Amino acid sequence: MNFKNKGLLILGVALIVSVLLVYFVPSPINKFLFLFILPITWYSKKDYLWLAFFFIIMDYPGGLFSGGLRYDQSRLPLYTIVPGVAFTIKELYLILLLIKINYFPKYRKHKIKNYFKKELLFFVYYLVFLLFISLLLGMSLDSLRNFYKVCINLTIFYSISYIIYSWDELIKFFRIIFPFSIVALFFQIYSLINNQQFIALLKSDVTSIQGVFNMAGEEGIVERPIEMTNILLICFTGSLMLLSYKKYSFNIKYLLFINVISYLSIFFTATRTWFLAFSAAYLLYFIIARKHLLKLISMVTFALIIFFFLINVNQTLHTQFSSAWSRIVTIGKIVEGDITAGGTIKRYDVRAPRVMEGFWSSTILIGAGFSNHYYKYQDGHVGYHNILLNTGIFGILLTLFLIFKLFRVPYRLSKTFKTYDSICFLLRTSVIPLFVLLILNIGTQTIGYTPYEINRYFLMAFSVLVINLSIRLSNEVKLK
Repeated sequence: MNFKNKGLLILGVALIVSVLLVYFVPSPINKFLFLFILPITWYSKKDYLWLAFFFIIMDYPGGLFSGGLRYDQSRLPLYTIVPGVAFTIKELYLILLLIKINYFPKYRKHKIKNYFKKELLFFVYYLVFLLFISLLLGMSLDSLRNFYKVCINLTIFYSISYIIYSWDELIKFFRIIFPFSIVALFFQIYSLINNQQFIALLKSDVTSIQGVFNMAGEEGIVERPIEMTNILLICFTGSLMLLSYKKYSFNIKYLLFINVISYLSIFFTATRTWFLAFSAAYLLYFIIARKHLLKLISMVTFALIIFFFLINVNQTLHTQFSSAWSRIVTIGKIVEGDITAGGTIKRYDVRAPRVMEGFWSSTILIGAGFSNHYYKYQDGHVGYHNILLNTGIFGILLTLFLIFKLFRVPYRLSKTFKTYDSICFLLRTSVIPLFVLLILNIGTQTIGYTPYEINRYFLMAFSVLVINLSIRLSNEVKLK
């Protein structure tokens, strides 16, 4: 058995064992057994594999591994240290990873140069500054708890550059994560057929943890099978980048298949911001590769064949295609001036004004930090407004400056190579994950200190990582 299949097999077995522990082994036995994942990850040399494992379970495939209430017996374990201080297994993994890379000397050799270290350090200093401001404004125990969890999640920015320290390691990560775009589509089909997520088979009191299903069979209800969107973003942007960089032995048809599956799966969610972000990524890619017109035409033709085959081979997918399209086209109403998109969006006329009310009653220049005032008004459905409330005008300016550098450095470096050289392509496409996150942040917070989900922190770190890796690779090519 070759390495690629073995890595995917280990990941699959780990996920199956985790399902068995969570849903078939009673607590507290499963809490004890789940702790064995920590020494496994500590001694494992395949850090990218366990990063993928936790990334997948944090995306709740089929609704599995969800549940946040302490008394919920069928959930990932929660470990209480002292009353009021508890850690999930995901947080313990991040802490362990941070200790591991500082304990073993080999990781110090692996670490890639961070070409944006100074800019990112500003955010570390500003985080500490916001803590002091928050204490002055007033922080409850819940606010303090939220703050230390934010700090734990942010450690992924530091850790990821040690465990995915080269394109070779990133490719290994891609090889085992790409097939899960197909898993996401499978769970969507299951949900559409059964009007409930897969989790309902294991937790009878739960129909779904995300998405909308037309249980009553009413007309005009748009079903939204939302599955593994963060995984799909990695698969979509990763396959796009590899289409332009031919060093690695991915079959181009396989990459196109993964790319189209990811895009189609996002389309089926009928989530307008995600669809818009992925579509804009295509547009950016075509602008970058515009001189390879014949190649692009052949790629698009092949992709369209896959697309229409998939939506016509299955009646459920065909029906959902029409249903999702009816919701997505309401974006046009926003262009016409209706910010509610025909009464289907509350972000800009209800949510945003309330967040801005909190901002105007905060310090304005430095926001509300992590104070009680912030958690009273925060709303992750309006990302840029939420960043403004959290960090103030100064924080927004810092964010914009970092984003500008992240786009500017790889583009300027790409101009030192022959136009449309493979490295030139890689440098320019390396900003696509960040580009997607910036568009998504309009509708759901994907950048900043305070996204809702741990996976969003990983996506931020991933977007910086691929830019750093591309810059490092281009510099190595120059030296050769």
